[in-house]
Amino acid sequence: MVLTPTRRWLLAFGLFFATASCNGLFDIEEGLAWPTDGGHSDSTQGDGGNRLDASYDATRGASDGVTGDRDDAKSGDSTGGRSDSPTADGRGDAASVDINGMGPDSVNSDGKGIGPDSAAGDASGGREDVSVDQRDAGGEFDAATRDTGPTNCVTEADCVGPHVRTGAPVSCMAGRCIVPDTSCLTGWGHCTNNDLEFCETDLTSPSHCGMCTQVCPTTLPLCKAGSCVSRCMSPTPTECGGSCVDTATDPQHCGMCNSVCEFPNAEATCAAGKCTMGVCKPGYGDCTSGAGCETRVNTLTHCAQCNKPCGATGDIASCDTGTCVISCVRKPEECFNNQDDDCDGATDCADSDCAAVAVCEPVSGFTFGTTVEQTINCPAAFSGGGPVLQSGLDPGSGCTGCGCTPGVTECTPISLHLYPTQSDCLAGTNSNQGIEITQLTTTCAGVGFQFPWTGYQIGGSFNQTCATTGAPKLSTPTWANSTKFCAAPSSSSSGCSAGNVCVPKPTGLACLLAAGSVSCPTGFTSQQLYTSYSDTRVCSCACTASGGNCDDVVIRVSTGMSGNCDDFTGAHLGSGACGQTEYTQFGYKFEGAPGNPTSCTTTNEQQGMLTPTGPQTLCCR
Repeated sequence: MVLTPTRRWLLAFGLFFATASCNGLFDIEEGLAWPTDGGHSDSTQGDGGNRLDASYDATRGASDGVTGDRDDAKSGDSTGGRSDSPTADGRGDAASVDINGMGPDSVNSDGKGIGPDSAAGDASGGREDVSVDQRDAGGEFDAATRDTGPTNCVTEADCVGPHVRTGAPVSCMAGRCIVPDTSCLTGWGHCTNNDLEFCETDLTSPSHCGMCTQVCPTTLPLCKAGSCVSRCMSPTPTECGGSCVDTATDPQHCGMCNSVCEFPNAEATCAAGKCTMGVCKPGYGDCTSGAGCETRVNTLTHCAQCNKPCGATGDIASCDTGTCVISCVRKPEECFNNQDDDCDGATDCADSDCAAVAVCEPVSGFTFGTTVEQTINCPAAFSGGGPVLQSGLDPGSGCTGCGCTPGVTECTPISLHLYPTQSDCLAGTNSNQGIEITQLTTTCAGVGFQFPWTGYQIGGSFNQTCATTGAPKLSTPTWANSTKFCAAPSSSSSGCSAGNVCVPKPTGLACLLAAGSVSCPTGFTSQQLYTSYSDTRVCSCACTASGGNCDDVVIRVSTGMSGNCDDFTGAHLGSGACGQTEYTQFGYKFEGAPGNPTSCTTTNEQQGMLTPTGPQTLCCR
């Protein structure tokens, strides 16, 4: 159809009217975000139905240069997903930093990366092609699939990736980093669910303007302070790749577009168009003359801060979490404290440093030690002391100290028996009456009897005595054998096999001591010894006299009760007269004196027992 001038004017007028009417109808104003469509396909534009890829890649680097692609962060773009084209805007995959060594992405007809990184994503912390921008067949945005990539953190310091505010909350849980959106620097967001990405998306770009899902329309193609606008004005007057920036202060465009202020693991600021390094990110330190905070401060050399060592040489220490933890401070090995003092992994008897002074012994149920003579001091390693052990208890001489001197002989009491007939008298039977004489009287004493008598018998016993002199005394018991047990004051359960204990090595006998009577371990000789004794003995003295008698004492008998008692011939004690004439009265007196003892025999009498106590079993080898 040929357009005449009139027709051209009418067509222009109609287009103007249609445009105004559509803007008024949809309430679209400059500076407002373009509303999302209802998921209609742009297949007629060769993009497979993606929405907004038209127009800005060639001039501003905001899209693929193909109509309808809403988000380019699918293919491992190092810039946060602005373009998959390696040539259209200079910010696509061709410039990606592939730390995983798989090379930059290649692109297909709609700008989606299909190169090595499209499947694995960039391990550099920011450019894996799994974003919330992915569409389903109906044109709606999918919820991004949770990334199941490798675990990649040990401490929170490992989660301080690019564009995360220094000191902002981050966490490492089960080896995966948790970075809240609020922890991102202003102008950056976390638009994927990939653990390896932290605030990876530039929210000042037209493809993610102010939020992950906002794409600027062609009518408002620029992004300024999170809003889509048609042109850049103060305070961000400079356009850089579709973003309105202030090159005097913007660290991504410092002094000129795409001049990024970057310092390893440190904040970067831009002032008057010049880059300045800020504070180090948590877990890092500026320990060299190079720019940036290149040193992790979780090492034994740099722990929590530069050049601050954790532990000394030989210590077992760790600073993995940025805090110095010393589990073993190296010092000389003590051989009986159940500790690895020199941090060599061997304890007490298992440590070669203890071979000269320590030994494993089967001391269960026993006290370990050695023996010395009773008068010798215990060795230094056996200063725990111990009892004196003894055997062969000897009571000695027993009871001593007694003495006796001769005393006197006593001949009374004397018994006098009278008999009715001579035959009874001779037989010494059927005595019908008698008296007991308690004193050897020398004058005649008369006695009246009831019955007549014909004869008499006189009898009695004498008692000779000795006087006791001196004091009885028990002798002190002695032991035939005595030895001193020296116990080891220190021992350890470490470094020995089951049933053995690490104890000091003796220079003499190795001995085990136990109370009571027990069996010794194999290889040890047993001795039954004692620590004391019980003494219940009592000592007393006894004297036996000899040499005394009453042989010279004579009784004179009379048949009357008065006179001199001379009627009958006298009789010695123990004898008598058996006459045939009956008498009714009796008189007697004594003549002569007893003979006193001439000597005494001393006897020490002992009662009670001496018994060893405190039985001990001593096992030695």
